[in-house]
Order: sequence, then structure tokens, then C-alpha cells
Amino acid sequence: MAVCKHYLLRIDPSLWAEIEKWAADELRSVIAQVEHILRDAVRRRGRSGRSADGDRGDQAAGRCAGRICAVRRRTSGRTPTEQDIGAEEAEMEELAPGIHCWTAPHPEWRPKTEEVVSYALVAGEALALVDPLLPAEDDARRAPLLADIDGMVGEAGRLELLVTNPYHTRSAETLYERYSRTLPTLIWGHPGVKKRLTRLAPLEVVPQSAAGEAAVIADGAAMAYTVGKPRRSEYPLYFPGLRAVVFGDAVVGAEGGVRFWNQSSGTGAAWYRDVFAPTLGGLAAQDIEYVLTTHGPPVLADGRQALEECLAAPPVEMY
Repeated sequence: MAVCKHYLLRIDPSLWAEIEKWAADELRSVIAQVEHILRDAVRRRGRSGRSADGDRGDQAAGRCAGRICAVRRRTSGRTPTEQDIGAEEAEMEELAPGIHCWTAPHPEWRPKTEEVVSYALVAGEALALVDPLLPAEDDARRAPLLADIDGMVGEAGRLELLVTNPYHTRSAETLYERYSRTLPTLIWGHPGVKKRLTRLAPLEVVPQSAAGEAAVIADGAAMAYTVGKPRRSEYPLYFPGLRAVVFGDAVVGAEGGVRFWNQSSGTGAAWYRDVFAPTLGGLAAQDIEYVLTTHGPPVLADGRQALEECLAAPPVEMY
């Protein structure tokens, strides 16, 4: 892990106040926001060695993350309306070659104040939709998004619907019914996902391994890691061909990178450091460039370092 350099900074109070507001808008700490601003300035001067593809990915990630918190910014001090939510377009964004995302409001999770992220990954001949959530049927954004997905499905040899945890079953069954008659289609997930499939959509159960180990799924497109002690019902998904890992709820975009999301009063920094983090050691040893989160902004460069920093850092209570 890289060692950070400490530097005393003198800054105008009014400028600092603006940075604090900016950091709050983008769900970062103030220090992480300052580092983000500096990195962006260096990239713009062409001194970072990042490629044009990397810069385009950063811009797309910014748009994706921006939609997550744009509703908050627009509605500060008042209750958001349906028009506020609808003002954000649900469009497919390419974050990197073969990695796409979109956002949509979740009916069970802050439906009027935030949007969650879904991913479409092209892994060889497979199209993998991870934790896919479609806008509501009466949402004008639904049809254009489905048209984007239709186009990607038309170029794929098979469709893999991957659910990181039962709470993220989302629109998996709807998409299965839409495409399974014309393309080999499977839904993958924890046995608990079956309870959220209301019709006859079959479930391919992800084999549960020992904590810290992985099972190869989706005909080799992804590796599903068993994490936690006791073992969680969430499987972080690693895509070797894309050097990408996708998290459901265990890890979220926060603090200018990624952090564990503590959702229990019975766990704290020591538990995450000593008990939970070691079960992600095998995953963190993989070749990771991209850390994709369904809550909060993704990491699109040096993903392995970002995940290592997450393992060493205290959790966030709310991303």
C-alpha cells in the first residue's frame, strides 16, 4: 500500500467552505475531495500517465456518481418530488471497455432521494448484468434503457443475471422473462434469491465456499467470493477478463475510494479489521483495476490499492 505524504496546507476559509460543500455533494471526506481535485488537475495537465480511455472512464464515473447524489443537491431543505427523481436520465454509461453502468431509484431504498447503480459487463461472449434494476414501468427512462440493453443482448452469445445478495434481486426476473426465450439466460445468486423470484424463473445457486475462497460461475465469466464470519449471503463478484470486482452492500463508494459499510450496531472497526477483512484477502490479491459498487461512486483506477486501503480502514456507518 502506498504511504501518503503529509503536508500542511494554508487555504482561504471561504475556499475551504466551498470545498466542504463540494465534498458533501460527492459523498467524500474533505481531505479525499482535495486529493480528488489535485489528481484531476494533474491529469488535465497530462502528467499522470493515464490514457484517454481512463480519462473518459473518469468522466463517465463522475456522471454516474453525479446522478446518485444529484437528487440530494437539487432538493436540499425540502422533500423531493417524483419530478425531481425523473429529471435524471437513466442512460447506459461506458466506464471502461466492456464495463457499463446505469442508475435507477430503488422502491425499497431511499426511493425519493437516491439512485442505486447497476452494471452491464461484457465478458467474452457473455453479457453479465449485475444487480440489474430497471426504472418503474411508468418511468419515461425505462424504454430507452431497455433499448440499450436490447442492443447489448443482441450482440451477446448468452446472458448471465448475477445477484450479489438477495436484497439485490431487483429486476432479474423481469429481464429473464424478456430474454430467455431468444438467448441462453441464467440467474445466479444465493439460495435466498429464490424467495424473491415470484414466478417460475430458475435460480442457479452459487456454491458457498470456505470464507475467503471463490467459486467459478457463469461458465467462467466470474468468480463469486464467499466472505464473512459467519459467512454472508453476499458474494462479491470478480471478473478476471475485465480486472473488475463488483460489490453489493459489503463495500460502498465513500471517502474518495471504497469502504466497508457497517450496517450493524454489533460490529465496529476492530471487528471489520480482525474478522471480516481477512476473508477478503484472497480477492484483494487479484489483479484489480476497477472496483464497482452499487452504492456510491466506483473506483476506476488502481482498484487493488483502493481495496487494500478499504481492508485497513474503519467502516463507514453511512456511505
